Amino acid sequence: MAYRIRQVVTKSPNPIESYLSKEADFVRTGRSIKAGEGSNPRKYGRSVVPEVIVIIGLLGTLCIGLSAFALFRSNNPPVDSGHASCQKLIDKAISFTGNYCNQIGTNKGCYGNTTIQAQMVANSNERFSKRGDIADVSQIQSISAAPLNLSTDEWGIAVFRVLANLPGSVPGETATLMVFGNTKLDKISNGLDSFYFSSELGQIVCDKVPFDGILINMPNGVGWTFNVNGTELTLIGNASLKANTNGNMEVSLYNGAGQIISSGQRQYFGAGQKVSVNLGGPNGNQAISPPSKPVPLTSEELKVACTMTGNYCKADAISTVDAAQAQTIVQTGLIPVSSNATPLEPPLVIQTSVSSPIPPPVQLVSHLPKNGSGGAPTPVLPPEVTPVPANRSQPTVQPPGPKPGEPPKPDKPPGPPKPDKPPGPPKPDKPPGPPKPVKPPKPPKH
Repeated sequence: MAYRIRQVVTKSPNPIESYLSKEADFVRTGRSIKAGEGSNPRKYGRSVVPEVIVIIGLLGTLCIGLSAFALFRSNNPPVDSGHASCQKLIDKAISFTGNYCNQIGTNKGCYGNTTIQAQMVANSNERFSKRGDIADVSQIQSISAAPLNLSTDEWGIAVFRVLANLPGSVPGETATLMVFGNTKLDKISNGLDSFYFSSELGQIVCDKVPFDGILINMPNGVGWTFNVNGTELTLIGNASLKANTNGNMEVSLYNGAGQIISSGQRQYFGAGQKVSVNLGGPNGNQAISPPSKPVPLTSEELKVACTMTGNYCKADAISTVDAAQAQTIVQTGLIPVSSNATPLEPPLVIQTSVSSPIPPPVQLVSHLPKNGSGGAPTPVLPPEVTPVPANRSQPTVQPPGPKPGEPPKPDKPPGPPKPDKPPGPPKPDKPPGPPKPVKPPKPPKH
């Protein structure tokens, strides 16, 4: 069978294009025929090779771009990408936690929502492995809460309730700690009065919970002091804590007043403010700096409080307390000053001047606004100590002897003895006078 070969002649001087333009025209079989064989050539047309190369290049660039975009999305998912799923998981976790943990007793811990990994003390017969498990605080050595994960439906939450320990607190009242998200807590005491914790930075899955950590809640008239990450922290109100290993620890206050002591220096802060300390040391969670000056809360702290408690959703919902007011509340409301720390700010001195006698001591009661209320807090004034005025007249009794500050007077020497007065001449006896006549008796009356 004969084959016809068509020779395509182009006007291009490029030899590569002239060679590529010669194509075999198959009639029956697929056997290739060398160019030049067969009958007369005929004109085939312009080559499309450059267009094909361009199209292939564009398709390759598009594929590379799509692959890079997919890789970027997988490593950096959009914040709050599943808003409905986030809200559903948050609501469910908080509901479970409330149902299981609202009625726990003092110095108890409760497994609120999955997942919590707990390490118990040696020889403990209590368990802390599923929702609703309750154990004594003294039996728990450490816990680690799982971060919020939409694919596994996890968001670890554990609740602890401890007895308020500040003088002046309402007897029997407690402070509540909620450990949530990617947070690990290690005790270094039998109770929760001393511990280390970290809430590691991680992927933000839900915008409603921009960080993990510890939420602390307490009723009015209650205060709690404890050691956390090597600092001494005192709180009279609701707060949140977060700490990044080898980073810093932040304490945010939503109502009331607080005090933090680190590296021998004390800082007061009030509602609507937060303070921080740098962390380092062998475990990366030891405070290594003095406290910062108080700064206003950000939207992140407000979001966490709003999500977890339903309160403090906006800045204007917080009755702010400045550092000077916080110092007054802390020192006079509940806390005895018991540290050798040097204050970062000069102490607030309240002077009074009255002329009445010193009144008897008055028992002070701390008045703080209710949780989430919008009313302004009533600062508690320190007890008035009235000095006795210097110009006040008072009856005094002068003791014998010289007055204070005067030298003693010398004794007066005795004078010469006075001579005895000689007796005078005896007085002559007075001669008796003539006797008086005796009156005759009167005659009796008839």
